[in-house]
Amino acid sequence: MNSRPLGIVDERRFLDGGGAMGALIRGHDWAATPLGPPEGWPAPLRTAVRLMLTTNHPMFLFWGPRGICLYNDAYSRSLGPEKHPAILGMSAREAWQEIWPIIGPQIELVMRGDGATWAENALVPIDRHGRREDVYWTYGYSPLDDPTAASGVGGVLVLCTETTEQVLMAGRLRAAEQRWRQLFQQAPGFVCVLRGREHEFEFANPAYFTLVGRDDIVGHTVDTVMPWARDQGFTALLDGVYATGHAHVALSAPIVMPARDGEPASTRYLDFVYQPLRNAQGGIDGIFVLGSDVTERQQAIDALRESERRLRLAKEAADLGIHDYDVRADRIELDARGRSLWGVAEDEPFTYEVFEAGLHPDDVAPTRAQVERALDPAGDGRYEAEYRVVHRVDRRTRWVQATGRVSLVDGQPVRLVGTVLDITERKLADARRTEFLATLGHELRNPLGPIANSLQVLKRQPGLPEPVQKAHAVIDRQLRHMVRLLEDLLDVVRVTSGRIELRPEPVALAEVVKLALEAAAPQVERGGHAVEVRAPADPVFVSADPVRLSQVFSNLVINASKYSDAGSRIEVAIERADDGAVAVRVVDQGIGIEPAYLPRVFDMFSQAEPSLSRSQGGLGVGLSLAKGLTELHGGSIDVRSAGLGRGSEFVVRLPVLGDAALAVGSGSAPPLTAGPLSGRRVLVVDDNRDAALSLASLLELDAATVSVAGDGVEALRLAQPGLFDVVLLDIGLPGLNGYEVCRALRARDGGADLRVLALTGWGQAEDRAHTRAAGFNGHLVKPIDYDELVRAIATPSALPSATP
Repeated sequence: MNSRPLGIVDERRFLDGGGAMGALIRGHDWAATPLGPPEGWPAPLRTAVRLMLTTNHPMFLFWGPRGICLYNDAYSRSLGPEKHPAILGMSAREAWQEIWPIIGPQIELVMRGDGATWAENALVPIDRHGRREDVYWTYGYSPLDDPTAASGVGGVLVLCTETTEQVLMAGRLRAAEQRWRQLFQQAPGFVCVLRGREHEFEFANPAYFTLVGRDDIVGHTVDTVMPWARDQGFTALLDGVYATGHAHVALSAPIVMPARDGEPASTRYLDFVYQPLRNAQGGIDGIFVLGSDVTERQQAIDALRESERRLRLAKEAADLGIHDYDVRADRIELDARGRSLWGVAEDEPFTYEVFEAGLHPDDVAPTRAQVERALDPAGDGRYEAEYRVVHRVDRRTRWVQATGRVSLVDGQPVRLVGTVLDITERKLADARRTEFLATLGHELRNPLGPIANSLQVLKRQPGLPEPVQKAHAVIDRQLRHMVRLLEDLLDVVRVTSGRIELRPEPVALAEVVKLALEAAAPQVERGGHAVEVRAPADPVFVSADPVRLSQVFSNLVINASKYSDAGSRIEVAIERADDGAVAVRVVDQGIGIEPAYLPRVFDMFSQAEPSLSRSQGGLGVGLSLAKGLTELHGGSIDVRSAGLGRGSEFVVRLPVLGDAALAVGSGSAPPLTAGPLSGRRVLVVDDNRDAALSLASLLELDAATVSVAGDGVEALRLAQPGLFDVVLLDIGLPGLNGYEVCRALRARDGGADLRVLALTGWGQAEDRAHTRAAGFNGHLVKPIDYDELVRAIATPSALPSATP
């Protein structure tokens, strides 16, 4: 039973509740402070304290001439261990020494009775968590009336909200927007943003100004700026996009530009996209325009077509053979050029039977059908056929194009007169062109694969509207040099938004560094740099996601290469530290970093200002990404430089995995968040490492368990029976190709149950037939439709086997 007298209990009832801070206030030795025991506190203070303890809003009180500090649970969350709960009962000046120059005058103003104060998103740095932090607050200081005080004010009531995250996020968004605007300004194609039903210019880049011949268009409508474009139907196209929400894509669209600057009117040809922009409610409120002036390309195409037409006419004039088929006499008159194709002597009768006997067996039936169609009195009498002729003597096969017209007498066909043309070279050229186009398509799809995968990840970031994702896709097609920058940017977004889930495992740090150097090799080789690697004789193991950790080191090596003179040396050293950690040092002989810039090196979109001769572009996210990934691994990253022209050193520190942890398998992957591919075990096999790793990252976001192999041999080594549900297999692998790997997998025990999908740049009908024959369950062409791939993995029946 509480032995305190009933009167005292009632006097302290205003301190009831308040959670942890309520308990601390009730247990505090207030007799040792100027306030004295709570039973003697004045009524205004009691009321304010009661209000503070019963609200969930952050609240702080300064009471009396010394500003004795009291606060509630909600406010305590903004304090670090240095202040909470130490400042409870402390004087204001003593508790807030570091910011007293900022808040002291405000407190004194209120205590003098001169009114209240208000600040919104104000920077008030405080000491917490061992360092001085920039903290932003929205707060107000209000007087607490006390008739016994000299000024009539006994204390200050502080209502506040920490807004640090909102302020920093707004700053990052502004920086990102500014960066994208700069990129659009520098884009080689024309770009503009139109708003509203009247299509008012909100933004346009210099290339657009050049296109329309003026730079004062922002704030004006399309019809006002370009009435000549309205008259040619372009405003109607914009109206259609705005009304339907469907994008409009045009290739080599002609537009007549009016006379200007003394030059006559001219026709230009444009490739462009009208992409609708949606607002937060999903409605259309604007149109994004991106395009290029391709007049020179179109003129070259037209000239080429005309040249090809003339060449074809000249060749036909020289090589044409003439045939005259007398239907009733079953006799064909064929000139010397035609007879040379069949190998028939000039004096030998040439009947329809001889004609068919010279045809390739596979072409007899279709050619006969063409002849019969032409001879049908109900038809148009036109004869057109292509067939192969096998020379009677040398057995060489030639391709022939035949044309003709049928003459009728009394409604019946009597003669078929026309030409034969040797088109063997054209057929061979077509075959070579087909093969070239197939190869080109394959080679283009391979780099497009990882781009498409990365953009899929970007689309799935919260808060990115669909039109922005589509605009990114268009930009990537026009600005290929932005691909790697976007991939890095996506990773930074995932790190900062907590979307990356590491799959840690015990790994040898030297192997991770080796993986990173392989990824950085193209950049290093372009710069002609020599990379020197030093590592301890005994392997150093860490618990890490090898793919993500290798990204850290590859970004550091690429950064060193970008800002170093050609042919200079880059050092990568792995060193054990005395504190149980391991340090990886990346040292270059490059341009160095100014001391004033060192604290901002790891900021997103931050870049030093190297000379133009050494600048290689970039969004300035690589080092920010390296920092984020390092910290996710429980490590730290630091930078050192003696100044401009004296090189740089980046040091990554990571905790070493001890023997005991290795023995029990420390570092096993945490369970993934449930997703459409949860529980699916997938092996991605692709010699394009960017493609493989980006696809793996994308699948992991949907909770698949993913492993990666770089060639067929490694795939067969990893794909032991029962370890995987699905194998995503590239065809053009070094060593063993995809067909051979698939057949080998099928030949194993349980191989018939394994689902094998071809992910390849080859997409022709014969390519699909080859994968079907090799035993693949499906054939997907790069860049893949990711939603289709998810359906194929998650619900196999959604993708028909080897769809042609």
